[in-house]
Amino acid sequence: PRGDYGRVLAEFWADGPDSETPPGHWFTLLNYVTDHPAFERKYNGKGEQIDLLEWDVKSYLMMGSAMHDCAIAAWGIKGYYDYLRPISAIRSMAGRGQCTDENLPNYHVGGMPLVEGYIELVEEGDPLVGPNLENLNKIKLYAWKGPEFIEDPEVDVAGVDWILADDWWPYQRPSFVTPPFAGYVSGHSTYSRAAADLLAHMTGSEFFPGGMAEFSAERNEFLVFEDGPSEDIILQWATFRDASDQTSLSRIWGGIHPPADDIPGRLIGIEIAKDVISKAESFLFDDVDNDGFYTYQDCDDTNPNINPAANEICDGRDNNCSGFIDDNLPLFTYYLDVDSDGYGDEMFPIDTCLLFSPSGYASNPDDCNDEVDSINPISPEICDAIDNNCDGRADEGLPRNRYYFDFDNDGFGDASIFVDTCILNPPVGFVDNLSDCNDMNELINPNASEICDAIDNNCDGRADEGLTKNRYYEDLDQDGFGNQLVFADTCILIPPVGFVDNSSDCDDSDNSINPDGIEICDAVDNNCDGKADEGLPKITYYLDSDNDGFGNLMMPTDTCIMQPPIGYVDNSLDCDDSNSGISPIGIEIPDNDIDEDCNGIDLFIEAKMFPNPFDEELRIHLNYDGEVNTYIFESVSGRRVHFQRNNINNNFFTIRNYELFGGVYFLVIRDKNGVELYSNTIVHVNRNF
Repeated sequence: PRGDYGRVLAEFWADGPDSETPPGHWFTLLNYVTDHPAFERKYNGKGEQIDLLEWDVKSYLMMGSAMHDCAIAAWGIKGYYDYLRPISAIRSMAGRGQCTDENLPNYHVGGMPLVEGYIELVEEGDPLVGPNLENLNKIKLYAWKGPEFIEDPEVDVAGVDWILADDWWPYQRPSFVTPPFAGYVSGHSTYSRAAADLLAHMTGSEFFPGGMAEFSAERNEFLVFEDGPSEDIILQWATFRDASDQTSLSRIWGGIHPPADDIPGRLIGIEIAKDVISKAESFLFDDVDNDGFYTYQDCDDTNPNINPAANEICDGRDNNCSGFIDDNLPLFTYYLDVDSDGYGDEMFPIDTCLLFSPSGYASNPDDCNDEVDSINPISPEICDAIDNNCDGRADEGLPRNRYYFDFDNDGFGDASIFVDTCILNPPVGFVDNLSDCNDMNELINPNASEICDAIDNNCDGRADEGLTKNRYYEDLDQDGFGNQLVFADTCILIPPVGFVDNSSDCDDSDNSINPDGIEICDAVDNNCDGKADEGLPKITYYLDSDNDGFGNLMMPTDTCIMQPPIGYVDNSLDCDDSNSGISPIGIEIPDNDIDEDCNGIDLFIEAKMFPNPFDEELRIHLNYDGEVNTYIFESVSGRRVHFQRNNINNNFFTIRNYELFGGVYFLVIRDKNGVELYSNTIVHVNRNF
């Protein structure tokens, strides 16, 4: 596709569209522009559309003149400089050899530079070397193979391959009508740039009508001197200069001109277009006012002071033909002054270059009512609820009186709704006092009499004051008895709903509890006499802290309930209510000084005595039942100092002696037969001495 595009471009600007040579091309493009449905025939894009014939005459005259002048200029330069073409340069340089490497064959300082893949030397074995090696070390090029490879242009394509530089051809028909001639400058570049600038001037736009011009080169149909292109190619140009630039490129890409021929041709085309426009317009257009601008340029050709070069002045005219009146001049804003008081209305401004305000306008927007000439910033303020002096306030600076809204028309006003005004008398619906406490009811005001309705009728801040009050008590449970803590004092003669005239209820949340209630066993004062469960039979229960089924005698409770409360039992047999192992059914453990079975004594098996030393009483534990004799001897002299007979029950007995002096003694216990049962040393402490 890229090769197709290059081939189409080269041939299009050489032989097409439907014409030969650039002058014909640009006349074809001129026709394309003229016939385009989006094009308006306005010369230079200005004024009214002109007749088609007039347009054709003027445009053809100018285009033909430009192409004629371009031909003269370009061919005059060609003849003067006699500058070579690429075909001459390539064949001449290739004939000398290569200039890249002195060590390679066929070196010549004026030869062609070698570029791998594009410009190389013919080597042995190369198809181009010739049967007798006659082309060995010659320059070969990778290029279009030329017209010699095309027998039938309808089906043949020369294509691109290696050829001898001596056989190189530019991409154009060898039968081109003009004989060989010098290259500099490019006629195509000269023609095309002049034509592009001319079209832009004549149409008044640098763009093709519709924004884009298109020419289609159909597949295998468009190319003339070989078959192609291989697919449809669309040439597109947005501007006339795009087409001109493409023309120049086509001659470079086609190998017909080097780049050095292009730019000078374009510059010449620019100047020729200017000259043609200037000369043609002097024939085609008038300058009635002789100001140097033709009718299509001049927006008023009867006035020499109005033209595109004129200075804009403030006169309400478009002096410089810019399409705008008084443009780019300093603007001043003036305001409509309908009442002619010298102050304008900011809602109706005009912007103008005039230095003084027009008739009916003021230079300021300070009037707040442009319908009344007595209302403006210098007017005195009067009491009329109008902003007379336009300071944004009405009646300011005047003495004020406050009046209060009297909605119920009882002569007394509402303190929350008032108006401050300079008028001397209250407006309709207002009064000069704020004494009404309910302006929605004419019966409520300071002159009204107080009645029993829970309303402040006379507006003294109190309701029902001065009336006899009765106290009623809330009866929440509706049992006919009231709660003394919740009451209402009111002037009404009968209790309100939910209230009674007594305060006898002791629980106003339960209608079964009141002075008429029946006392039941529930630990509650059911009849409100201040006592609970009074007059009911009582049963004593005992605390059972250790939950062993036996109660603590010291922790009784009396109640009317028939079953022991939780944590209580109906007996008091526990001798230690903190230990569930101690109770009348406990298992006795001997000799531990604990009464596990609550029989009042410990079970003693081992003989012992305590305390030792002792003062008044010595307790003897002995596993023996029956009568015994007890002896106490002095430990030193052995003298008996005490004797007593004891009967042992439950394995213990007690010795009490207040006659012994303090000291060490020896205790002996014998049965009635004199058999010793127990003996031990004791110490007596006589605290009386």
